[in-house]
Amino acid sequence: MDFMEFLAWERQAAADRPDVLRLTETRIAEAFTLLRPPVEVPDAFPTVHRCHMAQLWRTVRGLPADGARETLVCRGVRHALGLLLRRYAEQGRQLLLPGDVYPVYGRIAAAAGLPATRRGIFPAFDAAAVFQTAEAIGADIVLLPAPLKLQGRDWTTAEARVGRDWLAGASSRRLLLDGVYSFGGPLAPAVLDLMATGQAIYLDSLSKGWLTAQVFGVAIVPEGDFASHAEDFRQDPPSQADLFRARALMTDHDGLPERLRQGLAERRAAVAGQLAAAGVTAHPPGQGYLIPVEGTAPALLERHGLLTIPLSVFGGDRPGWSIASALPVAVTP
Repeated sequence: MDFMEFLAWERQAAADRPDVLRLTETRIAEAFTLLRPPVEVPDAFPTVHRCHMAQLWRTVRGLPADGARETLVCRGVRHALGLLLRRYAEQGRQLLLPGDVYPVYGRIAAAAGLPATRRGIFPAFDAAAVFQTAEAIGADIVLLPAPLKLQGRDWTTAEARVGRDWLAGASSRRLLLDGVYSFGGPLAPAVLDLMATGQAIYLDSLSKGWLTAQVFGVAIVPEGDFASHAEDFRQDPPSQADLFRARALMTDHDGLPERLRQGLAERRAAVAGQLAAAGVTAHPPGQGYLIPVEGTAPALLERHGLLTIPLSVFGGDRPGWSIASALPVAVTP
């Protein structure tokens, strides 16, 4: 069941069983619309420079501003991946990506013309097995989420060490880290450790932490990769209106990510209690809004009156699992 099939199934299930407990919301901006600040863009304003935005993003995220040169500005993680993967395709590279996190990864790679192999990383993130797969298939680019999206946690020190060891095997290897599920929080020690290798690229945006998608993001590239990628990003920048919005969000609403993370923690606790009361086995994470639940979505609906997200929506095929969303149900006008 892909995402569109899931939406149709969800609508029918809710119509057939009006008393169902719906734990399927995925639209975080709509779910927390009361937290999302309005930003008015005037008709005229001084130019917003990308270099200043790179410095601002680094300051807001607790990183030294002197790395702004390698912080390439984009419209978001998907945009950055499109630019990076097209360049890697031209170089004849090979990609390993997670097959059960975000199906759009595969579509971006296909659009870029980059050969990609998928490997599952849920329910257990076996870093050693992931990088052994990369070694076996000859992939020199690996894309992974950091934090782990479905597990709702940061990488451990041991997992980062495995990544470092793989990178050390060849100077051409690169590890792309999708940091969007950090929700605007400080970069985790494992991420900083991997970035210190000079072979990791960190991607992030305002889509989760500031509830504003496809407006502003960054790709922090190693100093040695700047010449390979800077022009691609320079030729396809965010609009001035979007840069204005992003600056306003990060300066006038810098406390939004913390309020959002607090709201998510409250929602996780509430939904974990509902799942426990329903008698199902769930694995509430320490962050984020996705809660792994043992049991397929149809079985949980039939036996417990719970409407959850099939793992296949995320691209996974591991039997016996589904995902409950802790987001409040968005009210559609």
